[in-house]
Order: sequence, then structure tokens, then C-alpha cells
Amino acid sequence: MIRVMTANTRFDGPEDGIHAWENRREDLAKLLNKCDADVICMQELDEHQEAYLSEKMPDYSAHGIPWMPEYPAGRHVVIFFRKNRFSLEAGGGFYLSETPHVPGSKMPGAAHVRIVASLSLKQRSTGHLYQVLNTHLDHLVDDNGIRVRAAQSRLLCEHAASFPIDRAQIICGDMNAAHDDESIMNLRAGWKEAFYEANGTWDSGLTYHQFQGDAYDDVIKTRLDYIFYRGPLQASTCEIVKTDLGEGRFASDHHFLLSELEYVL
Repeated sequence: MIRVMTANTRFDGPEDGIHAWENRREDLAKLLNKCDADVICMQELDEHQEAYLSEKMPDYSAHGIPWMPEYPAGRHVVIFFRKNRFSLEAGGGFYLSETPHVPGSKMPGAAHVRIVASLSLKQRSTGHLYQVLNTHLDHLVDDNGIRVRAAQSRLLCEHAASFPIDRAQIICGDMNAAHDDESIMNLRAGWKEAFYEANGTWDSGLTYHQFQGDAYDDVIKTRLDYIFYRGPLQASTCEIVKTDLGEGRFASDHHFLLSELEYVL
């Protein structure tokens, strides 16, 4: 069994007021540690945020494509995994573009550079191998955004097809899309989604909440964060991890998603 979390932890935005990074970082680290996930796929993590969480989460090792100064804030993705439970067999990543191995490249029409972090992990207790991908698809809500996300998700699927068919594979991320968006339909064609498989519904409530929690009532009316898997895995549980801290404060502008995936022999 592997406990997997996807968490858009929000970049360090000077416009965030009481939710600024310095005001929430300690509570965020405590929440992530408390969840006791084996693997945490984080999105929108700037370089200094990764350094802080690595210090406050010493049981984890963090990996992603090397951060580049020309990235806008919030475009990095990082995978944290428990060092005592897993060993790193291979690591790397690529860009969601027509030239995926060209640093800083992006899909035509995309608003931002979008990245995939990719790790091969071996479970120390069982020897089982897991391929974990972490990403953040484009956020545009117009027809161009639909087209860009669809192209990005197809590239994800093409990359995953390079691994043995019996490999346990997991894709986590903020997909910026409802479950009936073309990008998600591309993934659903060959993958299972943890929340749906564990709960029998796509209606999980919102994950993005703009630091408003249950009071959020805006354009986005659906979950944006997903855990997909295929191979010898089955979701036994999947839940939304609320990021409310009380008194109108939040650890992030997203709630997180946490799933237990059983290895099925």
C-alpha cells in the first residue's frame, strides 16, 4: 500500500495578505507531516518554499526538475517521498511542450511554462516499483485553454506509455479542469481516478477555494486536483484534506487530496 497526496501549496504571493507565505508556512508543514503520506506531489512551490518545507519535513526527500530563475512564481512542481519507506531508483522530468526536453519550453498557446516531475521509487518493504508523475496543467478557461490542456494531457499519456505495462503508475496534479474536460477525458481513457474509484462519485466538493474555504463561490465549481493511477493498483480510500486553519486562515488556497492505493498482485 502507498499513501499518495497531491497538494497545490500556493506560491509566495505578495498579494496574499494574511495568507502570505510567512504567515502560513509553519502550519502548512505541520499539516503535511500530520497526513503521513508516503508521497506528496506539490505544485506551485517556489525554490525558497521547497527549501523551507524540506527543512521542516526531514523524513522526506524532495525531487523535481532544477528550478530556473526565469520561471514565473508558482510554476514549479516537486515530489516529496519518505526516505525510510522508499528508495529513489531514477528521477527526471520534462516540459509540457512540443519540445519536452528543451528547458523553459511551453505548449503553443499556453499561458505559462508547465513542468512534469517524474520519479521511479522502490518500496523498501516489498520491492514494488512505482512510477510517480507530478504536474500542473494550464489554467486558461477559454477554448484555447481547453485545447492546450488536452495537448498537455496527451503528452503525459505518451510519456507514461514508455514504461512497462505492469508498472504501478501514478499521476498527480492540479489539472485546472473539471472531470468532463477533454484533458481529463484523455486520462480517464487509460487510467483510474482515485477519488472516483474509492467513493463512486466525481462530486467531491471544491479543492480550489481562493483562501475562502466553504465560503468560496466563484467561477470554478468543481474539483481541480486529481490522483490517477494504473497498473497493479486499486484505490481503497481517497479524501479531501481541508486546509482550514481557523479564524479565516488557510494553509493554501487549495484543499488537498489524499489516497491509499493498494498494490494488487
